[in-house]
Amino acid sequence: MDDSRVPDGTYARLAALGPAAVTFWSGAGVSRDAPSALPAAAALTQRVFGTFFTSCDNRDPYSVVMDHHAAVGWTAEPLCDRLPDVGPSVRLPRLEAVLGVADRVLGGNRALRILDVMGTAPPNRLHRLFARHLAAGGTHVTANFDDCVERAHVKICGTAPDPRRLLHFHDSVRDDPGHASLGATLARIEAGFPASRAAELTGVLAASPAVVVTGYSGSDFFDVDPMLARLEPGTLAGLLVVWVNHETARVEHPATHPSTRRPAMARLLERAGAEVVVLCGDTADVMARLGHALGLPPLEPLEPAEPGGPVWTDVPVTPRERIAATLALHRALGLVGEVGALLDDESVRTACAAADVRRARSEWLWEQGRWRDLRGLWWSEPRPDGVSAAERAERIGACLWVEGRLLPAYLWLRHHRCRARPDEVSRLVETEGRSLEHLARVPGVRWLARLLIRRFLRETADLGASGDIGLRRKVDDVRSSLTALAAGGPRQGDRAEEDRVWYVESGSVLGSLNYRHRLLRDTYDPAFDDAYLDRAYRSVAERYASIGSVSGELRTHLLPGAERVFTFGEYVTALRRLQYGPVHRTRLAARFAIVRSARVLRGRSRRNRTGSPPGTPDRTGNGPAHEAR
Repeated sequence: MDDSRVPDGTYARLAALGPAAVTFWSGAGVSRDAPSALPAAAALTQRVFGTFFTSCDNRDPYSVVMDHHAAVGWTAEPLCDRLPDVGPSVRLPRLEAVLGVADRVLGGNRALRILDVMGTAPPNRLHRLFARHLAAGGTHVTANFDDCVERAHVKICGTAPDPRRLLHFHDSVRDDPGHASLGATLARIEAGFPASRAAELTGVLAASPAVVVTGYSGSDFFDVDPMLARLEPGTLAGLLVVWVNHETARVEHPATHPSTRRPAMARLLERAGAEVVVLCGDTADVMARLGHALGLPPLEPLEPAEPGGPVWTDVPVTPRERIAATLALHRALGLVGEVGALLDDESVRTACAAADVRRARSEWLWEQGRWRDLRGLWWSEPRPDGVSAAERAERIGACLWVEGRLLPAYLWLRHHRCRARPDEVSRLVETEGRSLEHLARVPGVRWLARLLIRRFLRETADLGASGDIGLRRKVDDVRSSLTALAAGGPRQGDRAEEDRVWYVESGSVLGSLNYRHRLLRDTYDPAFDDAYLDRAYRSVAERYASIGSVSGELRTHLLPGAERVFTFGEYVTALRRLQYGPVHRTRLAARFAIVRSARVLRGRSRRNRTGSPPGTPDRTGNGPAHEAR
């Protein structure tokens, strides 16, 4: 067998181990070949869009989301550089986020009936290869919902495979025909694996001399990645991981790429001590060689596709449900401009529940910087239908906070937090903490802010975990910031980066930009040169503008060092467009004018002494590695 193109004699090493020592780890890519012809995540996501969402202004909703992803720079680099004509691609909407919205709107697991096809597709040649591997004593771990490997095993061996050696870590349609437990929605996977499932999977990895990853994207950020991140370095020492990267090129080759392009799962396996070898090529060709190395029967020829393809279940969805689902989707993804456009449509307002329309209107007004109008919206109706008293109180307090009425905001929020039900406290805590965080930045009252922060941290120390993972992250974030302020030191910048990545993975464009803004604040250093700051600040402002967030775009002017980027005219225009309180607006304008004037005068003095042009970097040059792209 020619092993010359593969590093470290990978096939020979697998042959020496034998099938019982090898675990296959598979994803949707192994079910794409005929006659199974099941869709990979991208195709299934497009089908979800077409089934449950509706076009707005004759624009396909999938294309709308992809356009926004492109506008904010959400792209994915190819794993290998071998094919020069393959460049970065726009990041796809996450299936679990999109299907989760449809499931929430329709209720009763109705939306998940779109996955019924996973239980009817016939096995293909790769499934039969896996079945023979199981029969030879191997182990198989899969992200797939389909039961094709089980049915192939029954046909070949006459019995079902041992469930201890065939693990569906997101469950399967075979075990759950009603789909109630499938890890197909964000709500079901965002908290990570239960401890028993994580122990089972890590036990398989620790007991396997070799793991072959095939047909798998490595994008299970919420459960697989945290599970591996908890492994101590050296836990998987001696494990050989062969990662099969599908490419249309027929010539098999080891991957040539920067190590940072490897999926997080591969990097985490290496951190735990495993050796990871990436092989690029047509999946079937690579699997044929792997099967031969393991002594399995030859891979069969590709079968013809069945007439008509997979049989999809018709999920009935009414036009009103599609409209409601579309509004819910754009809200979940933080596409502010799209939410505003939908709210202008009378059919949307009549199709959606009054409480959902109110929340959507509230979110849109907030992102337009119309906080005084928003406060009036909530104040005018003491008991709106479908909205709790705590939710209304939080929105009023949030408006007071962002307008710059910081002490009234704190007092209002604390009053309602002390009287709220336990399951509603977290919502108020996060905003109360933000008001204190900003109060600590106001000269003259920082001493008071530190006293209040210490009391706040004591009072919320035993706060119960909210069921909303996103809200829990926000509460943890603000407590992290306040803890640093109480100690008199800066907060670590990596916390904001962790939250930014979480929102990227969950699909919220607005959330990711908010934490990009936060990252710029946390990591500001006066040593950064003006050119870097100009690129970074204007880049995040442009991305906010691309999704229709006026307040996000203009709040970029409040970042530290903004006087080095924006002119006084730009700053004043931003202040005028946002509904800050008059005292707060005056304080901000005065501070900017003083700092900007002092900087201009220092620049003139320096040029008079040295003759250097303005903006010449004198310390760093390029800024940090997380520069906006």
